[in-house]
Amino acid sequence: YNTLGKKVSGLVDADSISFAKKKLEEKDFIIISLAETKDKLKSKLKPKDLLSLTQDLARLLEAALPLYDALIALEEKYRNHKTIHPVVLDLSDKVKEGKDLSFAMEDHKDTFDILYRSMVANAEKIGTLGKTLLELSTLLSKQIELKRKIMSILLYPSILSIFCILVVVVLLFFVLPMMFELFEQRTNLHPMTSFVLNLSKIANDNKLIITIFSLFLVSLGIFVMVSKKFKKKFFKLILN
Repeated sequence: YNTLGKKVSGLVDADSISFAKKKLEEKDFIIISLAETKDKLKSKLKPKDLLSLTQDLARLLEAALPLYDALIALEEKYRNHKTIHPVVLDLSDKVKEGKDLSFAMEDHKDTFDILYRSMVANAEKIGTLGKTLLELSTLLSKQIELKRKIMSILLYPSILSIFCILVVVVLLFFVLPMMFELFEQRTNLHPMTSFVLNLSKIANDNKLIITIFSLFLVSLGIFVMVSKKFKKKFFKLILN
């Protein structure tokens, strides 16, 4: 329970159970149960979560709240958030130990990239951390919006391509086979017509091979679209 008598649960970064108990007691928590967990405190934040955290921290700092107090306030706000809370908890603990925020972010490089950390480090030196975090919020917002627009732009040609492939499949395997006898009686077929008919015959004679190959291509396409590593490289290429 916290100082307001409210029942809360969460994670605390500590080397042992006894040290974790001591840290909670220092914050005036009444401990009901405490157990070691294998959950990683160094979780990676999604872009929207990082934006939310950056905006909140910037507002608190711009309101003249000390950094550690701001992090404690955010730790309370995101206590039930499975990804943001561990990150804020770790940052607040390191700041309490006297470390710079940029140094604390070094343990979360997957969340705070080198540009983010460099801007924070520079802001700490000149005393403009709140303002810099607002600028980072604007930058993150633009990146998220750009990714959304890119996905929207790619969605239409993807749907159109799938539709075209379905039309070709229907023609080759269902429509043209019913017209073989009609065209076979003619001797002066246009070269393109003859090519399409022959292509349909080859496709129907090798249905199994074509089906397996098509399933492979579909599976590959789904894997590429779902793969986070591919998306990261793709957007990095686009943004550069």
